Amino acid sequence: MSGKRIRLSVDPPAGCRIVTLAAGLVLASILACLAGLLVKPTAMFFTEGDFSVGSVLLFVVYVVIMCAVLYAVGALARVYLRMGRTRTWLRGTVLVERRIVLRRKIDLSTARVELRQTITAGDVTLILVAIDQRSGRSLELTVVDGAMILPGSELTALARAIVGVPSLGARAGDDHANAMIVAGRLSELTAVADERP
Repeated sequence: MSGKRIRLSVDPPAGCRIVTLAAGLVLASILACLAGLLVKPTAMFFTEGDFSVGSVLLFVVYVVIMCAVLYAVGALARVYLRMGRTRTWLRGTVLVERRIVLRRKIDLSTARVELRQTITAGDVTLILVAIDQRSGRSLELTVVDGAMILPGSELTALARAIVGVPSLGARAGDDHANAMIVAGRLSELTAVADERP
């Protein structure tokens, strides 16, 4: 994993990450308080032993509402924390993505790589998918998303990482041919990226 670290431009700007991380932490705190509001009445319900039909129905409605609120706040907290914590960089030939808690690393010079293209409402999205051949883990990196395209220097670095060190011979047959096609396509996109302001 030697080589220069190149931070990829797929992450939100630093100011945005700080705001979303703070919002995620606030939402996580609210989530903990809400969980306390669910646990205490539940414990009281079962210890007091009032199991009349009205009490049971009221308790069930309360639990359902609280669970829905917990789910919504938890989902929002996860989105904000993920946006605030996720970063992607390339170190040598290794693509690294830091998530909320863990990091995923895949060596692009040995991984099975492909470009997936989707078109939604006229906007083209091109995603680089790298699959580690030993573990089966994968990473996805958005290369083109409508008008957004990675800078030419980053596309060139990705293409070089995919080609890797030829003497290692890490890929064989179709995987090698596909890797060369993907690297070539990224190199072609470099010219498009360099033309944009």
